[in-house]
Amino acid sequence: MKSLKWMMGAAVLFVARFAAAEEVRYVPARQYADALVSEIGKASSTVDAFVYLFTLYSDLPDNPTTLVAEALGAAVRRGVRVTVALDQGGGFGGEPAGPAENLAARDFLKARGVDAYLEDDPATLHAKAVVIDGTTVILGSGNWTENSFNQNLEAGMLVRSTQAAADLLADFKNLPRQPVPPEEKTGALVPLTFLTEPGLLGDLATRGAERSFDLYLFLLRESLLQGKTSFALSYDRTAEALGIVDAGSVTYRGLITKVLQSLQDKNGLIHVTPHYGADATVEMVPLAGEAVPVPEGYFSWGWNRSLSFKGKMAYVIDLYYSETSFSRPRWSMAQEELTRRTHVKPWLLSNGFAELRRENLLEVDTDDLPVGGKETRRPNAYTPKALYDPQALAARWAALEKTYGADRLARGKACANLVFADSDADAVERFIVLEEKYGREKMDRVFQLIGDKSSENPRRTVGYFIRTLESLKLRKMII
Repeated sequence: MKSLKWMMGAAVLFVARFAAAEEVRYVPARQYADALVSEIGKASSTVDAFVYLFTLYSDLPDNPTTLVAEALGAAVRRGVRVTVALDQGGGFGGEPAGPAENLAARDFLKARGVDAYLEDDPATLHAKAVVIDGTTVILGSGNWTENSFNQNLEAGMLVRSTQAAADLLADFKNLPRQPVPPEEKTGALVPLTFLTEPGLLGDLATRGAERSFDLYLFLLRESLLQGKTSFALSYDRTAEALGIVDAGSVTYRGLITKVLQSLQDKNGLIHVTPHYGADATVEMVPLAGEAVPVPEGYFSWGWNRSLSFKGKMAYVIDLYYSETSFSRPRWSMAQEELTRRTHVKPWLLSNGFAELRRENLLEVDTDDLPVGGKETRRPNAYTPKALYDPQALAARWAALEKTYGADRLARGKACANLVFADSDADAVERFIVLEEKYGREKMDRVFQLIGDKSSENPRRTVGYFIRTLESLKLRKMII
């Protein structure tokens, strides 16, 4: 309530100070996106935006958030300098959902020439404001999300005042920028056709042919490393990559030859010529279409061995649709359509994406449960996260255990497991700190409440756990 009174007071002071401005008018929530698109469309020199949370939906090109993003891109094409600063955190109640959504928005805008970035200030960028041509200011309570534009009770203002614009820019324009990490080296180029044509990935999934999948990706890696489509395949290197060295050279040579023959005879992906006592000759069969890059870390950090077969398939599919998405890297698709395109059964896809989420390799944004006559939920939206070295995570667990003790770390991990954040060390530490603040009894109560929900319930998230813990109603119920 205190923060609400402060915001209301700040708004009153803002309007009072610039009452003599050329124009000051209220912008209702349902007109806010239209006002943004209209005013951005009039920009002639500059657009500066400062936004806490920006959510785009790749499957909804007519969504108001997409229209705002496209208006920013169109302004760049007219020669307008457009800058968009996004909060590095985002989400509510400490939920780490904002980064994935804001990262997706940043990349979407950058692909359209917008100078978009995540800010790197210790304070939260909670503003939702745009300055156009240094004279027009549009600001309000709502984030740039579909809920804010179409459902929430929000309030906005449009002010035409060079003084208001100058004061706002003075406060926000020099925000430090979060550095963009260098792109990870590509380990393999997987043809898109492999993921979509019948008889390829779908066939391997149906047959449970994990070793064929692993070997094919390894062959793609070898082809890229050697810079040619026909090459000598080292059995020893292949056995090491597949994790079958302990079987002995005679056994693993036979296993590898058998899988090579299967990739040739059943899937038509290669031509192989075995040589007795020597390396085999492999020729990759070219597949039509482009290819999606798989990072080298997938191989060098051992994810090709530690992930399950369904997790590995989901990982490559996630990379593919992220790469080709209208809102890349964020993408969304109904499960039935994804199954139709990839020929992989729904339960395999669902379990594979859940595994990536638990490994902290994927952000999943789920629509809320149907309410108020809403019959269906929007398909999940996915955003891939960068691969990491599992040894670094192990070192982080050791450091947390040293700081908090084994019992508290175990309880933090249990809470993280409940909300699919098993490998998110930041989330685990957050739960440990929350237990210090609110006590174990309250944490256990929230754990039980959320644990009673279905695994498919969209409220099984870090943010919902924290919001439930902090709610006044729950405190009264527990105390």
